[in-house]
Amino acid sequence: MAAAVRVHVADSHSGCEQRAVQVKRAAERTAAVCSAAVVNEEAIVRGVIQPQPLYEAKDIIDVLAIVGSDARPVEQAIDLALLHAPRVDRLGYAFAAGYVAATRTLSTRLELPLSHDSRVTLAATEEGGAHPRAIRTTLDGSRLRGSKRWATLAPLATHLLVIATEGDDGGRPKLRAVLVPTARPGIQISRMPETPFCPEIPHAQIDIDVEVGPGDVVDGDAFTSVLKPFRTIEDLCVQAAAIAWLGAMARRIGADRALSARAAALVLSVRGAFRLPFESKAAHITLGGLIDQTAGLVRDAEEAWPADREDRAWFVRDRPLLSIASRVREERLKKAWEAL
Repeated sequence: MAAAVRVHVADSHSGCEQRAVQVKRAAERTAAVCSAAVVNEEAIVRGVIQPQPLYEAKDIIDVLAIVGSDARPVEQAIDLALLHAPRVDRLGYAFAAGYVAATRTLSTRLELPLSHDSRVTLAATEEGGAHPRAIRTTLDGSRLRGSKRWATLAPLATHLLVIATEGDDGGRPKLRAVLVPTARPGIQISRMPETPFCPEIPHAQIDIDVEVGPGDVVDGDAFTSVLKPFRTIEDLCVQAAAIAWLGAMARRIGADRALSARAAALVLSVRGAFRLPFESKAAHITLGGLIDQTAGLVRDAEEAWPADREDRAWFVRDRPLLSIASRVREERLKKAWEAL
């Protein structure tokens, strides 16, 4: 079994290496622009109301290379989503910019030893879901074993942040987060079927049986330090990417300028919400309002979109992305209001 796993990883890694030149060129195409541009609120708003040309991105690998190569100092990692989402042609690519911003935010909070162009996937969901009691992956001493499903962008990741149980604490699973390079022997990543929406975004099943060292295990309880805040971080970053993308696309399709103006206002709102403590009730309530406002923007954009444009078909196909985990968000919002 171990030998088969190692062969699979080697083949997968080789496939990634074959795209190394393409990835490098995609990054170089925007490196000069990124290094010269000033990152501030005005620049972010202008990217929505006066969008720059679309990136020449052939696929998701190009998009990740462009976003990952952006080493500009930004006030908040969410700015990466706001800067790059307006320059892609479909919602799935905008989501990718949001996911990179979310994982970079989490990596910074946890002080993970990663470079700015590392691509991290949070591997939490298993066959039974992502609830702490559904986690069957175990950390037993120096051995990490288990399986994950629906790991977003895992086939293109350089590192996995794996959530595992390490015994229990008063009858409650004790969760730990473990940072593992995807090239480490014992990691097998298998692409899962494409989703009906945003098929450009790959997901994977991950089978894990690896040795880990003390430096791989993140300090603290993974439920409070990783899972709970990341739900809010990812929601904010994805909403930001969707809003910025919609505002820019509204200009490209010739929609009423008021649509882009609304998007610009929401961009500044979501950027402000990102400064709140992610675990706070204020953040959850503000996020609930932003999600509601984004839904209205989506409806109005669809009405304004010319029916004969190819990108409208992509938009209609991909918009269910914004409704994923809506019941979880509604419950979080309800609890936030009740706790006031």
